Amino acid sequence: LREERHAELSGDRAATAAAAKTKQREIAIMSSVDAAIVHSVYEQELLAKLAPNARVYVFPWILYAAGRNAPFLERSGVAFLGGYRHAPNVDAVLYFANQIWPLIRARRPDMKFIVAGSECPAEVLALDGRDGIEVVGFVKDLAAFFSAVRLTVAPIRYGAGIKGKVAMSLAHGVPTVATSCAAEGMGLEDGAA
Repeated sequence: LREERHAELSGDRAATAAAAKTKQREIAIMSSVDAAIVHSVYEQELLAKLAPNARVYVFPWILYAAGRNAPFLERSGVAFLGGYRHAPNVDAVLYFANQIWPLIRARRPDMKFIVAGSECPAEVLALDGRDGIEVVGFVKDLAAFFSAVRLTVAPIRYGAGIKGKVAMSLAHGVPTVATSCAAEGMGLEDGAA
């Protein structure tokens, strides 16, 4: 699914063909094993259509709801948290920094965008210091990180499965603004608390 979405976004025919091969291979594997485990009902329902003979079980993520450590008004900034060996995260940060962040900064020049996570590539590191963007890299203490930011963003344009960045933010009581792809499979509703 992630490969299909990336191919669609890029318009790359070779990537579309490669995604189709991956899909065939994965469906064949899931249809031949005793059980396939996924993390959301969305994935289970999708696989029921694609591989009706596969036995697919949902094993949801279990996260400790740490809650909020600091009141909303004592926190500041917008943040993105992700591992950058995962291409959808690099794409999301670059997309947000180049397409969305300038619109926010035009209305709120005091806002800061904090980019956190391990293994930042050069193109993400190059954002540091530009228009209120701060690339902090690996964060050792997530509780302290989430206690400092006002909200997180998950501008994921392609990917699949439950997104840890969204789950972790919500578990720490920090609101997140997410694309439908980033919220997929989590039972989240637009505008609902």
